[in-house]
Amino acid sequence: PAMSLKGSPDFPMRYLVDIQDRKRGADPGPQHVVLWLARNKMPTTMEGRKLDHGHAWDQYIPEEVWRDHPEYLAASADGTRRTFPHKWAVKYCTTNPELVKTFAQGVIKWLDEHPERKSAAISPSDGGDFCECPNCNALITKDPHGKDSRTVAMLSFDNSVARLVAEKHPDRILASYVYYNYMYPPESPVKMAPNLWRVWAPLNYYGWGLQKPVYRKEFPEIGKGWTALTKNLKVP
Repeated sequence: PAMSLKGSPDFPMRYLVDIQDRKRGADPGPQHVVLWLARNKMPTTMEGRKLDHGHAWDQYIPEEVWRDHPEYLAASADGTRRTFPHKWAVKYCTTNPELVKTFAQGVIKWLDEHPERKSAAISPSDGGDFCECPNCNALITKDPHGKDSRTVAMLSFDNSVARLVAEKHPDRILASYVYYNYMYPPESPVKMAPNLWRVWAPLNYYGWGLQKPVYRKEFPEIGKGWTALTKNLKVP
């Protein structure tokens, strides 16, 4: 008999990471990759529907700007501003209001220049060297293992940036990692900006991490903690 069926996926998007779908010179290969993606109902990165995520702090503030404004940079416990040998390692003082504003302006500029992209990555550069000024240290808590957790500090910074970006681009998404020393959810609820997504990259569970009983036991609860905080959670 005649019938009408309608369905939709249980998740808003799916895609392959690092797929080689960008044309390089006369290489016809990516055309085949794009066709394969279409047949498997996955977007090509060229369409801009991919959720951008990655270590991106070096993208939005030119190196000459933060070198001219050392107050933007992470400080050591004695108040000395840190030096960074190259831009990919830069860490900022995330409680500095002018730094937050300048960073957000950089994200807005990037989105202005990439109208085809639906999202932008805002995760910190990889590794440590985070700011230890009094204002930043005030946001440090302890994770379940008694180690310093910067989750609250990262959420505060990301939310501030996301709200400023939303004033110009309310329909664009910002994505930031759940990673390193900011991988455990906060003990108290944090109101999340609606345009902010968390991307779960739980460092403790990489490789054979879940073979350790303590990590295997905590893993479900950590997932529940983040999903209780926000529905905007992506698992790579």
